[in-house]
Amino acid sequence: KIIVNISPSVFAEEYAHLFGLSDKPVCYFVKGILSQFLGSLLDRNLVFEEVNCVAKGDSSCDFIASM
Repeated sequence: KIIVNISPSVFAEEYAHLFGLSDKPVCYFVKGILSQFLGSLLDRNLVFEEVNCVAKGDSSCDFIASM
């Protein structure tokens, strides 16, 4: 299992500032970068799930991937 914590998350903070709090995670771009970058480094197909998001009011954006 891979866990990535991003704090501060500029993308999520800006989203919340512009649109208010979201009811679901919004860091799709970051999730894609993590999947491709770390997947390439580890030579594995990784799919990340965002479990916490600053745009939802959480303290950080947390992503989990299983190998």
